Amino acid sequence: MSPIVSVIIPTYQRKKGIVRAVESALAQKMTAHFEVIVIDDGTEEGHLAKPVLQRYIDAGQIQYIQNTGPHGAAFARNLGVSQAKGKYITFLDDDDCYLPGRLNNMLSTIEANNYVFVSATRFHEYFDFQVIKPLQGQLSGLISLNDIQWINDIDIGILLKRQDFLDLDGYDTAFNNLEDWDFLLRLLQKGNGFKLERQDYAENVDPDRSRNSDKGHLGYRQIAEKHHAIFGDRWYGTMLAISDQGKGLLNLQKALGYSFRYKTISPFTIYLRQLLR
Repeated sequence: MSPIVSVIIPTYQRKKGIVRAVESALAQKMTAHFEVIVIDDGTEEGHLAKPVLQRYIDAGQIQYIQNTGPHGAAFARNLGVSQAKGKYITFLDDDDCYLPGRLNNMLSTIEANNYVFVSATRFHEYFDFQVIKPLQGQLSGLISLNDIQWINDIDIGILLKRQDFLDLDGYDTAFNNLEDWDFLLRLLQKGNGFKLERQDYAENVDPDRSRNSDKGHLGYRQIAEKHHAIFGDRWYGTMLAISDQGKGLLNLQKALGYSFRYKTISPFTIYLRQLLR
């Protein structure tokens, strides 16, 4: 039986977290057939996830693919999609997990509507759910391109048609990070998405765990360059200022230069706020 949904989990040197992530995916108890694909981006013996996942592999519950990496999360996700058999695909980071019912709710919503993706809201958890913190002010409902032009409020675990992902050539591996935001900006040019108002994606934010998204400012300039033509000069100048601020490079001269050149006060305002911190 061919799967309807493929869950793709890239992992890199996180043997403890990957077990929790895989188990949360397998526990979804979907009404439709689904598959779980783990892409191990590591190559060093002693750090590979296969030993801790062997029982799931032997039981045929997951497909395990060792990458020739490390090539990064974007490459690993693209590789997972290339091996997926589902009509729909979704993603899960190896330090995060799904709550029960997530996939069924997203699948029923996307099949009943003409959305390019469906997602849901998320929350932060620390130290294996010892502390839980809801995130305030998240987007929900209909999501358009303009809703995420300044910042991405959609987690990595979107559900979308595999063919749409392939048509857009997947994640851009040239990005340092924020490749998920870049992909969403491209995807939402095909139509609107939808975000369910239920918190069922647990994002682990333990202080001792590094995440690629922690260095989000590194990708802002790449986002700005790639999508300049869509959002225009004022957006572009503001994004350049945000990028420089994140790198600690925004000074008065640069802020004024961006403001005058791109006819927006936002870079100067960002600089003033920086001074007041």
